[in-house]
Amino acid sequence: GHSSINTEYVEQDTISCTKHNGQQLCFYCLHCETAVCSSCTDIEHRDHQTVGLDTAMKKEKENMRTTVTNILEKVPNIKKSIADIKSTNESLVAKEEDLDDAINDKFDQLVAMIEQRRTCLLNQLHFRVSSKREKLESQLRDLEENLAGVLTSCEFVDRAIDNASSTQLLLVKKQVGEGLKNGSNCEASVPIDTDYVELSLEGFDAVKDSINSIGTLISSSCIPSLSSAGGEGLRKTLTGRKSSISLTTRDCSGSITPGPSLSQITCQIEAVGGIQAGTLPRLIQVQVLPGESGEYDIVYSLPKEGRYRMWIRIYGTDIQDSPFQITCLPDEDTRRSVRSYSASLPRPSNRMRSRRSTPGSRPMSANSWNSLASSRNAMDDDLIIAIGSRGRGKGEFTNPQGVAVTNSGEILVCDSNSQCVQVFSPTGALLSRWGVRGRSPGQLQRPTGIAVMKDGKIAVSDYDNKWISVHEPSGKFVSKFGGNRLLGPKGLTVAQTGELVVVDNKASCIFILQPSGKVLAKFGTRGSEAAQLAGPHYAAINSHANIIISDFHNHNIKVFTKDGHFIFSFGSNGEGNGQFNAPTGVAVDAQDNILVADWGNSRIQVFDQYGSFLSYVNTSGCPLYGPQGIALTVDGNIVVADSGNHCIKIYKYLQ
Repeated sequence: GHSSINTEYVEQDTISCTKHNGQQLCFYCLHCETAVCSSCTDIEHRDHQTVGLDTAMKKEKENMRTTVTNILEKVPNIKKSIADIKSTNESLVAKEEDLDDAINDKFDQLVAMIEQRRTCLLNQLHFRVSSKREKLESQLRDLEENLAGVLTSCEFVDRAIDNASSTQLLLVKKQVGEGLKNGSNCEASVPIDTDYVELSLEGFDAVKDSINSIGTLISSSCIPSLSSAGGEGLRKTLTGRKSSISLTTRDCSGSITPGPSLSQITCQIEAVGGIQAGTLPRLIQVQVLPGESGEYDIVYSLPKEGRYRMWIRIYGTDIQDSPFQITCLPDEDTRRSVRSYSASLPRPSNRMRSRRSTPGSRPMSANSWNSLASSRNAMDDDLIIAIGSRGRGKGEFTNPQGVAVTNSGEILVCDSNSQCVQVFSPTGALLSRWGVRGRSPGQLQRPTGIAVMKDGKIAVSDYDNKWISVHEPSGKFVSKFGGNRLLGPKGLTVAQTGELVVVDNKASCIFILQPSGKVLAKFGTRGSEAAQLAGPHYAAINSHANIIISDFHNHNIKVFTKDGHFIFSFGSNGEGNGQFNAPTGVAVDAQDNILVADWGNSRIQVFDQYGSFLSYVNTSGCPLYGPQGIALTVDGNIVVADSGNHCIKIYKYLQ
């Protein structure tokens, strides 16, 4: 409880001793810390040191004033703490509401998908039963009509036999003879269809099991200012050598507590003391790895001796003692040959990959690596070759987008911000570069998608010019179409029968065009329902002629028939297996497996033709950053436009 002061007592000028009546308390016992009278000093307190009450209280007044001053100095911080607690509590309430809405939204989508599937099955049931019944009822009508006619003829002839004359009988024979002949050929027949209709619930049990594992809530009570880092790597390291730091997350009591997802933990290193970023021989590289509960490993490598500053942050707030000062000393082994740091990093485990972060946050691959310079080193992944670097010259890129591969293996790349198409050999040698910036026919303003037509010509979707331009393999302009229909074409692919499938990103719809540009079909509307699209990016076609679309803002992949009828979709927003953070490029292999460039998570995922997750393409050595278009080479490898790193990469792919 709170203490209170008796003001009536304070207002008294003198206080009498309770043991010696009539005597005032005018002395102060330092040993007992109490006021006493003169008799008390002679009797009870005779062995104690006493001073005048006024003298003692003057000193006590100074002590009390100092105490009050110290307390008042703490008041602003306490008020700030109160405000911070209120803000945290309000933020928690807001997050609860947001997550409540997100959970309801996702499960509403799931319920809608289930309802849609139920409706689809019921429609199939009614259609198939109706078709069977229509055939059976038609057969029934025919047989009943034939039987009625035969019976009528037989009855008429039977009467004629008994009653008609010879002349009349001859007339009867001519009149009903053909009917009798047909009646004699009339035989009983089996039903032309069966009553067999059966419901197969294959996958039902798997769906039930999956529903019980949908979603994971991640929370943490770790306080950044109480969380600490340790290890020799906090003070010094050797040039080019891997150094490790341990990060421990702690709660308000200082106890170790599970930390947040990797997306909430960042480590930034900057060179100080005159070192310029442009003079660094290679990357400053950092990776944050999860350890035991409440423990993380921060692994880094520095390319040049000197002084550096390191910030370690949780939720964007510095941990205890951050930033740290690091001295990088020369190392004779690495001075002669700087070994690739990437090759020494541990590959991401399944446990790492399954850790989720807030949807829309930056991906682990982008969050865990920081670079101040670019370099090309041997990498511990499936990379075969990286082509190009940032720039506007030949063989350089600024935001590459769509990719395609010709029958002879040449790799075609839409260099979006450089307004051109570049052509490379399978080994990465530049063969040609064509395209001129502009808004006239034959010019390119923002090429985003590319495909090889059946006659060998090259079709390019131009987002800003709002048309498809067709070129000879040499780059010579042939024609353009779609300018009065398309709003923002992005992805482009060609069906086995020669039609062009154009993804209109801005209109959130799909066009199917003849090679001449004539519109054969159009489907898709903007929205978040099962068959709707929201900023679709790229398309691919499987062996069944089904069209596979990357639905960027709905964070899933949708599959349609060649006529535009919705079949199914897969994926949801997140970082787990089979989840997406804005998918972009799609491709289909010889087994109809679906490859997806997961733009926001900076990875490539592989699914079977039904949308079940199979694996990742291993890009851990030098992570992708915002991959766009992907395609398969003639020898079955994967080519991807690494737009954030401004290059093209080819990876091994084991089908």
